[in-house]
This record gives sequence, structure tokens and C-alpha cells, in this order.
Amino acid sequence: MLPLSLNFNYIIMKKSPIILILLAIISFTGCKRNASETQKTLTSSDSTAVIEQVEKMYNEVFGYYNKRDFKTIKNGKKFFSKKLKTLWEELPADYAVIDADPWTWTQEPDSFVFQTVKLNRLAKDSAVVKTTAQCFGHISTKAGDVYDCGISQMTLRLVREDGRWFVDDFRDKDERPHSSLTHMIQDFKREQEASRRVEAIYNGLFACQNKNEDFDTDSYISTNLKTLWESLPENELVYSANVWTGLQDFDSLILEGSGADGQRNGWRRDERRKDTIVVSVRFRAFDGGEINTAHVKMVYERNGWYIDDIVHTFKGEEYSIVEIAKMQIPDSVAYYYKAATNGESNIIELKYKDGEITDGYFWGTSDEFSDAREGYYPGFAVWPMKEIQVNDNILTFLIDSRGETYSSGPVSVEIHSMAEAFEKGYHPWMQKSRFFQDTVRYTCTLMSKVLILNGKSKYYTDSSIFKKMLLKELKEQDRSCGYEEENRQEEKSLGNISPKEVHPVSDISKAEFERLYNLFDTGKLPLEEWKKYKDDIIYRDLYSEACSWYCRGNVFSLTASSQLQADKDSAYAAKNAHDSNHESVWIEGGDGQGIGEYLLYEFAGMCPRINTVKILNGHVKSDKDWCNWSRVKLLKMYYNETDYAILELEDSRTLQCFDVGLLGYNDKNAANWTLKFEILDVYPGEKYDDTAISELYFDGVDVH
Repeated sequence: MLPLSLNFNYIIMKKSPIILILLAIISFTGCKRNASETQKTLTSSDSTAVIEQVEKMYNEVFGYYNKRDFKTIKNGKKFFSKKLKTLWEELPADYAVIDADPWTWTQEPDSFVFQTVKLNRLAKDSAVVKTTAQCFGHISTKAGDVYDCGISQMTLRLVREDGRWFVDDFRDKDERPHSSLTHMIQDFKREQEASRRVEAIYNGLFACQNKNEDFDTDSYISTNLKTLWESLPENELVYSANVWTGLQDFDSLILEGSGADGQRNGWRRDERRKDTIVVSVRFRAFDGGEINTAHVKMVYERNGWYIDDIVHTFKGEEYSIVEIAKMQIPDSVAYYYKAATNGESNIIELKYKDGEITDGYFWGTSDEFSDAREGYYPGFAVWPMKEIQVNDNILTFLIDSRGETYSSGPVSVEIHSMAEAFEKGYHPWMQKSRFFQDTVRYTCTLMSKVLILNGKSKYYTDSSIFKKMLLKELKEQDRSCGYEEENRQEEKSLGNISPKEVHPVSDISKAEFERLYNLFDTGKLPLEEWKKYKDDIIYRDLYSEACSWYCRGNVFSLTASSQLQADKDSAYAAKNAHDSNHESVWIEGGDGQGIGEYLLYEFAGMCPRINTVKILNGHVKSDKDWCNWSRVKLLKMYYNETDYAILELEDSRTLQCFDVGLLGYNDKNAANWTLKFEILDVYPGEKYDDTAISELYFDGVDVH
């Protein structure tokens, strides 16, 4: 016969020779397969052989069914491929691998009538066909009293062996992978393996318990369960009863049997990996005692089956040992690595929620970001762990020191950021922190009493063993380094300094400055008038929108030791010394001329650094006001509460600018810092003793 197209699907009814004529006509019109697509030319005789074999199989098997000859039905295995037959023969005798008959995927009705077979695909040595059959069942013992069970639809995969066609697999009509007979057989074998493993574990367990001997738990539990167990505090009771049985300990325990029971309690088989099976275990507490059941979740790992969870039922309630263990895991667990030099040790803290690691912190030194250190002491820091991942008992995380400032001594385990450390009085490290800024990823192995840092970082590869400890114990550890003071960043004192610039204050009022600015902003200010004040430093600093340190910098808070009381509370408040208004004023409210009174400025750690202090000394609103009130003669400056400089002010109605070096951090992770200005001496006022400062503001770097 002429070749037949592989893509041609057709239906053969029993004894329908007209189909052969149609095949010849279609083949003659050029419907043939490209020879390059197959190693052998397929003919209509191949298709016919497949169809006839399927018909033969079904007619023979249905004949057994219709005669209720269930013993002979087993002879249907002669139509199986070598692979399927081998799989089937490995099953226990008379085992029903599925709840329905594989030939029809039904619950074995009393009779069948074979209807159609449809060829879907045909290749050299394989074929796929779909079949339909009418199923009938009896509703009583009376002859002819039957009912229609419906149409059974099946998909068969066939292979050619020794020139004949055999069934290699059965699937339902939609060809879903999980409906595969071979899939089910393989699952059953795995379930049998898991059940036998559970029986062996429980028999060994009961034998040990009945002899009052220790049982090697670690050899039988999964990596996840072992890691969870090891996260518990030392000697913590996980369960009020025996974890394996859910019972209080008895003198003797007897295993009654086990068997896989499919899906339970949200444990679902992984269809791709088939790595989870639930096994029910039945046991007695003693001979003649009540039978108890535990449901054991088994996972496949390390080339074998291991217990991943056990659920016990008590008074209708189910209890999972994993869930109970998770409830008893502390909020955090700490690990300590003691270095050869005291104080240079590392600490890891892991934070837990519902038994899972969610956050963590790493206390270490600048050595984490350096190949070698010679001739200087390390800086110290604590970093939050980033990109935390946990796989079984392997933990990976990243620490990032970029933008970080190190401290001169070890950071307490009660502190979880460098901003918090500097806020609590820690001192910056004497070395340049920017040379030790990078990211490092670590991999750790979590064990019962230790954590192993596998290859500490990309800078050096030695592994380190961290001992598991309670945070309470760590707080009691002596972690002082012995060189903290000499490791501090040098805090210079500038001594007495005079102003580097002095600018006279004009008689232009605040209202006039604002009027002129509005005219200029709308284009209505004549050029000649503009020239009169465009270079006025008071206007430029306080009233214009010219670029300055304040484009990004600002004062976090401003307070004063006192203020002169007036009818209006804010008349002489501290805020007036930093309000961009040369007519408002802070006047201290201490005794006499205010010696010892001060202004305290606080800045955020991320604030741009300052290099200039600008002071409008006295009440500069007018010559009269300036003469009436006392003015500062000597102003002591403190940097972070440490003596830093004494500013020597002139007795003039001027803006005086002082170069004070570089102060601050410009670091978002740094703590807030302060500048305090204390009155040491004054120029007496003609009318009042109280001392006034109209403005005290700043200039600096890190802005543009």
C-alpha cells in the first residue's frame, strides 16, 4: 500500500473495510510523510496492525469481564510491554494498584461493550490511541435489570516489540501525567519503601525504649527537622509526651503496622519530585492495649526516606511536632567566635518568627573587609544581615559596610546599628572608614551547638566555629579590647580663634529686604536700586535664595540653657538665633550677664559637614538696640560635648565668620552630633546686663 500520513486521525468501527478504500484514495492524492521525518516509511498496514491489536486486547479482556471471570482477567498482562509487565510483577500479589480497572478507568462494572478506537499518533515503534467503551452495571439480581454506567474513555500508549504492538502505559482521556499507570506503580513502590522505612525506624525505636536504651534520632530525621530541633534551647522539652507516639512513656510498645495514606494535613506530594509521602503508623502501648495512630511525613533526601514531621491525634485534635517545636524556638539565638585578641571577636544573632529565621545581625571588625592588617588596630561595627537565605541547615547572608563609620571599640550586643552606637557615646575609629567599605557574603552551617562560618569572606578563607550562647551570657562576656582610647579618631582643640571675615550690618530692615526681593523676583526692581543691596551679606545669607550649606543642611534641633522672660514667650527664645531674621534675637535669661549660658545645636548624622560658624553678635536690629544689650566677647565651642575652640568676637555691629575646621559626618548611618556655644565673657550693655545673639548659623561642604 501507499504511505500513510502520521497526522491522519481516523476511527475504525468493528468490521469496517470501507476505511481501507479511503486510505488508498487519500494516500494517492499525495498525503504522505516526508522521508526525512522518520527512519522507516509507515504504511496503512502499520496503522491497521495497531488498531487490530487494540481491538483484540479489549475484546479479549472485556470477554473475561462479561463472564465475571476475574481470575482470567489477569491474563491481560500478556498484552503489556516488557517494561509495564516488569513493573506490574514487582507489585504484591493481588494488589490493586489503582481503585479502578486500568483498561477502562472504571470501578469494574458487570459488563462492557467496546465501541471505538482512534489513532492519534503513529511513529516507527510507538503509537497513541484513544478508546471508548459502553459500561453497564446491575441494580438487582433480575435478568436484564441493568443500568447504563456511561462511556469509558481511555488513552493507551503502545510500543512495538518483536514486531508486535503492546500496551506500555494507560492514561485517562486527558492524558494527565498523574493518571499514568506506570506513574502510579512507581508511586506505590516509593510508598512501600517509605512504609518499610517507617516500620524499621519504629521497630528500632520501640526495641530501644523497651530496653531503656538511647535511640539515635539524628539518623532518621530530615535535615529540616534536625535544624529545627537544634534551634531549640538546650534541654528544652519539645513535647509533653513521647514525640514518636504522642503517648506518655510506657514500659512496652508494640508496632501493629504501617501504610501510606496519601495527602494529609496540608502535606502535598510534589508531583515533579515525588519527594513527600505520608505514612500512618499503628501501635499499642502494651499487649491488649488500645491501638494508637501517628501520621508520619516522610521526605526523600540523601538517597533515602527521612521523617520530616509527625502528627498525633488526641481527643479529636491533631498535634504536629514541628509546629510545637516552632512555638518553643526563642525569638533570637546568638553565636560567639572568640578571637585570639580579646575584643576582636565576632557575634552572630539570628532572629526567629514562627520557627523561621527572618533577620540577623553581625558584630565584627574592619578585618572583614581587609586582606591583611599591619601597624594599626581594627575598627568595630555591627551590621544588619541582608539577603538572608536558609536551605536545610545552610544559612547565607550579606553584610554591607558601604557608607558605614566604624567605632574605636567593640560594640555591645544590645546595640544593633552604628547610628545607635554613636548616639550612645561610642567614638569614631581613627582610621579612614572609607578604605574598609565593601559587601561580603557568608555561608554558614547551622548545627546543634555551633555555627560554622565556611570560608569567612572573599578577603580570607579560614572557617570559624561560633559557639551557641544565650544573649544573656554574651552580655556578661568581657569584650573590652584594651586599646579603645588610643584607637579613637583624634578630636582636635583649636584653642582661641578670631574671625576670618567681618562684615558690617546695614540699616536695611527685614521688611525692606523682603520688599526688594519681591520686586526683584517679579522683574520690577530698577537695576540701580538692585546694585545697592545685591552684595549685602545679610541679604544674601538670610533673605535670598542663593546656594548655600542650607540647600541640603539643616539643624535637627536648637535649645538654650535659658531665655529672658517677656510678655511674649517667643520674644527672646533660642529659635530666634537661627530663624533667618536679623531683627529677632535670643537673649539668655540667667543671672547677671549670662556667663555659662549656652545654645545647643543638634545635627543628624547624614547632615552635610560644617566648616564655618557665622555670628551676628548682639541685638543688631538697630544701633540703639545693639548698644543697650550686652554682647558676647568669648564664646566657648563644644563638639559632641568635648571642648573644641574659644571664639573671640569683636565688639562691633557686624557679621563675624569663624573657620572651625571640618565637623560632622555626612553619613546616613552615623549618629546625631552636637555643637554647643557657651558664653564665657561679654561686652556690657549700656542699659541691660542680659546678653544677646541675633543669629548664629553655618556654612560648610557636601552640598553641591
